[in-house]
Amino acid sequence: MYYKALDGNRSALAEAYEHAKVLWNGTPYVGKDQIGTLLGSLPSSKHLVQTIDCQPSSFGGSIVSFLVIVNGVVEYDNNPSTKRIFTQYFTLCEVNNSYYIMNDVMRWVAPTNRTEKQN
Repeated sequence: MYYKALDGNRSALAEAYEHAKVLWNGTPYVGKDQIGTLLGSLPSSKHLVQTIDCQPSSFGGSIVSFLVIVNGVVEYDNNPSTKRIFTQYFTLCEVNNSYYIMNDVMRWVAPTNRTEKQN
């Protein structure tokens, strides 16, 4: 669901980042406004998710949260030369019966063509 929105309706996705912090390939973004600007500035994308791992996490008290780790390949602007292997970590927290992304760390790991220079 997340990657379908990221590849299609990014403006709706920004709502999931209510009080979040994002580290996008080493660049920090804080809050829904900065993260919405980041999402809006990205070129069109197509994500192929290869693995998802999830486990409950606890900050103590009654906060329900989950750590989600995703690995896959992303392509930008329908251009195969832009394909990158990526890893993304999320912390999802329940607030008033809805889940929000509290932390998001996204990193391109390598180009899919190992001879290509990594950005």
